[in-house]
Amino acid sequence: MNIYILLEIKRRELCSKILLSAEAALKGNEVYLGKLTPFLLKNLFKPGIVHFKSITPGLSRLRQLEFFKNNQFITTSSDEEHGLINNDSSYKKYRYSNKSLSLVTKIFTWGNFDYLNLIKQYPKYKNKILKIGNPRVDFWRKDFKSYFRSLPNFKYKNYILLSANFEGFGHQKLNERLKFHERTGYFLRGVSRKNMIKRFKDSQALFKHYERSIKNLSKILNNKQIIIRPHPKDDSKLWKKKFEKFKNIKIIDEGDHSDWISNSKVVIHAGCTGGLEASLRGKKTISYYPLKVLHGHKFADSFSTMISSENKLIDEISKCYDFTKSEPYPTNKMINKRLFNYNGDRSYKRIVEIWSNLGKKITSKKNNIFFIKFVFFILNLKLKVFKIKTGNYKFEKFEKSEVESILSRLCNVDKKFKDIRVEFLKDDVIKFYKKT
Repeated sequence: MNIYILLEIKRRELCSKILLSAEAALKGNEVYLGKLTPFLLKNLFKPGIVHFKSITPGLSRLRQLEFFKNNQFITTSSDEEHGLINNDSSYKKYRYSNKSLSLVTKIFTWGNFDYLNLIKQYPKYKNKILKIGNPRVDFWRKDFKSYFRSLPNFKYKNYILLSANFEGFGHQKLNERLKFHERTGYFLRGVSRKNMIKRFKDSQALFKHYERSIKNLSKILNNKQIIIRPHPKDDSKLWKKKFEKFKNIKIIDEGDHSDWISNSKVVIHAGCTGGLEASLRGKKTISYYPLKVLHGHKFADSFSTMISSENKLIDEISKCYDFTKSEPYPTNKMINKRLFNYNGDRSYKRIVEIWSNLGKKITSKKNNIFFIKFVFFILNLKLKVFKIKTGNYKFEKFEKSEVESILSRLCNVDKKFKDIRVEFLKDDVIKFYKKT
């Protein structure tokens, strides 16, 4: 069976989607990962299962879903942005619709919070909405610690990590975001334009306090390294301008966020997913709010030490270096409510099991890899001749060494992954298959 896994933001999704691809390939499927949508819509690939990162009911996404339904494809989705750390359930109206749910085959939810929100809003499609979890969370589990035993050769260790999620550093400016949300119908589906503007202004006000505190922290703890990890949508150049005069502050956006969490001593954040991950992986985390503003997500702060003053922030971080013991992995009902697979079954295995059952409805036809490679070769030749640059800040291209490193480290979790082979069809399209 053919499985097509779409990837939007490489730094956020790569590890979890390679894990999903490798597991599906172990079951004998041919799995394709990357920027596949335009080629699927042109019938370059044979029918199979297409896995989306969301089914936000904009016009283009609805047209895609209609195409796949009309051409014997099966579609599934795990929302990578909403349903985990949201403060409320408003996302269910602008990330989903009756129309998009009528076209998709199955939806995989993060946890009960997400699941109950969706089935209450869309009871007609209850059977399509499944309790699964998300493969990103599989990496946060205790039984995935072995994956992080063989980290890349990072220069830094035991640093202070700022997991950033501030407005104003993105490649897309506020007016561009507003136009995008207007054009794609978000405001018609319940997103508040007023709240979006307020969040932007509040976030910028919060950052001014963060900027001052991080610079003061750099001076007081001048023998400690501070790493700032920009949000995947940020332009790191804007960050570097802010801190270029501070030798012990580094802005680093390459590599996987989870790896940078692994080597940190303490993680500072303001309601972001990176802070939540650090907490759930037993790292000391601090949620720093020197202002009461509309920013971040309260659930992401739930397992962190809450601090509002700069002096207390510096004192708390100083204490971290006096102790070597890790924080315990938190366990409570709130985690299980939000995350099905933090303590339960591994989600990547359950998703592949569901795909296997769904695949019985598809007449499986193999892709003509020779022809696909030829088409990609001609396309790349045209791009080179006309000097057209592809990719963007979300996803430039796959690095062979990076992909192979992730697969190698996954063998620490399951030795069976050593049988997986990778073929780079294009700089943004990979094929995974099992060695025969």
